[in-house]
Amino acid sequence: MSKTVGIKGARVRRQEARRRRVQLLAVVVGSTLVVAASIAYLGSHYGWSNTTAMGRPAPPFDLPDHEGRQGALADYLGRKPVVLVFYMTSG
Repeated sequence: MSKTVGIKGARVRRQEARRRRVQLLAVVVGSTLVVAASIAYLGSHYGWSNTTAMGRPAPPFDLPDHEGRQGALADYLGRKPVVLVFYMTSG
């Protein structure tokens, strides 16, 4: 094998490796954009809101506790910090 064939082969391998890296980057960026667009779409069409965020007061609401009794968030205002835990259950 001549030296020029070895150099050309190495150059081709580097070009192919670069092309694969660019393709992978394009897939990652494209996937990220699709996920971001999906979240934005779902948020705007299903009432998701970013108006309540960490550090902001929660909107008033009533929910049943683990024993089924209704409780309002306002009942706990000014007492202690409130931690809300939402379990995903069926039924």
